Amino acid sequence: MNTSYEEVPYESKPHYPMHPDGLSTLGLLFGMQPAKASSCRVLELGCATGMNVICLAEALPNSEFVGMDLSPSQIAAGNRLVEQAGLKNVTLRAASITDVDDSWGKFDYILSHGVFSWVPEFVQEKTFAVCRQLLNPQGIAYISYNAYPGWHLRSIVRDLMRYYGNSFSDPKQRVEQARALLSFMAKSTPDASSPYSQLLAGEAEGLSHAPDSYLFHEHLEDVNQPLYFHQFVERAAKHHLQFMSEAWQHTVLDDLPEETQSALQGISQDLIQLEQFADFLTNRTFRRTLLVHHEVELDRAPKEAAIASLYVSALAEPKDAEPDVRSTEPITFQLEKGLSIKVNYPIVKAALARVYREWPRAIPFETLFAAALQDIADPAANVAEQRAILATLLLRGHLSHFVALHREPFNLQSRVTERPTANILARVLARQNHLLPTRRHKLVPLQPAERALLTLLDGSRTESELVEALLTQSSEPSAEARNAITGFVRQTLPQFARQGLLTQ
Repeated sequence: MNTSYEEVPYESKPHYPMHPDGLSTLGLLFGMQPAKASSCRVLELGCATGMNVICLAEALPNSEFVGMDLSPSQIAAGNRLVEQAGLKNVTLRAASITDVDDSWGKFDYILSHGVFSWVPEFVQEKTFAVCRQLLNPQGIAYISYNAYPGWHLRSIVRDLMRYYGNSFSDPKQRVEQARALLSFMAKSTPDASSPYSQLLAGEAEGLSHAPDSYLFHEHLEDVNQPLYFHQFVERAAKHHLQFMSEAWQHTVLDDLPEETQSALQGISQDLIQLEQFADFLTNRTFRRTLLVHHEVELDRAPKEAAIASLYVSALAEPKDAEPDVRSTEPITFQLEKGLSIKVNYPIVKAALARVYREWPRAIPFETLFAAALQDIADPAANVAEQRAILATLLLRGHLSHFVALHREPFNLQSRVTERPTANILARVLARQNHLLPTRRHKLVPLQPAERALLTLLDGSRTESELVEALLTQSSEPSAEARNAITGFVRQTLPQFARQGLLTQ
């Protein structure tokens, strides 16, 4: 079957917002009892080479994963990797979404990322039908899609690149010419300060870092149909599915001024209208929406007891190496992509500083609270009040992504053991890739020397034996080389642990 995804394979990688632990955690917070990540069954619709489910399968050996994609070549590539890694709990199938039926069985989680907006409407309807038909009663479906109103403006850029790029038959040339035209237009508009000029410049800058596969399938495909959030929810409801939450960028309401929040709530008849008004206000372009069966009774006011049953891990780094956690002076915590937050509650500052020190481990809430309470050393502290403050702000932090909540800790080794072991999938991929999957379901870049060391971490070698193995690969096995390699190994192994590459 020859499709555009055969001509230009879509980049396949792990997506943290699709991790079953994150979906399970959100379900628990909303009053559900979804399956835990460690013992669940997952289906991914449109998985490309299956890297997302393959990484999950390696990290969660007692769960079962099924991936399907229309591209036989991508499925074949994924199956080669599955065989190389010796994984027995993942199946990849070349099929259409329209082929999925009861024979595939029931699933706790159904995932569809980067597919819905790029397929015809009858396939979209089949996606909803599959979720309704194959989700377990407490199951959760993840569907991402391009959203209006933000895509009204982005559609101008798409139309521009398609108008010119599609006159070239070769996909690579099509992408190159589309990029070149957008760059030319962005630099050549008559009024550089106009909103239109800024739109073109922003899109040109953003797409300059995007891989060719993304630009081709996002902007040059025949089908790319965004939806308003309320339209998506209405169509899902026809299949007896209801909106639970977003898997990522859950809501922007907390970031708005209080008077704005109050005004939006005042004009909204329900949650769907409130979310839609927020999309209009922020010009949202993309959503990762979670759906559940309409029979599920959701509790949209998470209880302190539910939060206290979870684990906590860090997503933010304190700006100061030794932050003052006892005063009410605000501390700055830095997030990815240059973002930062300021926190002034001592109990929260102490908790965030502690989980960062323990990265990549996830700490049980009760353990974290007890340690943070000790760190602030306030004999007058009302324990129940401090506990409620921490639970409330950790929940807000989870929804705003400066902290992560989990139902279970990640299956990783946070310390360097006598005979360190890296996850087998990373070891296999290290022979050819510089981006390697961690047990926290993200990719980290490694240099060639780091990759060479990683391939040796099969649990059979001590530090000195790792040095000897690397030394045999050296062109000059001298004393100086031995000293340099020893220093490199001692420095790099703790780095691997921090990155979540080591296993227990």
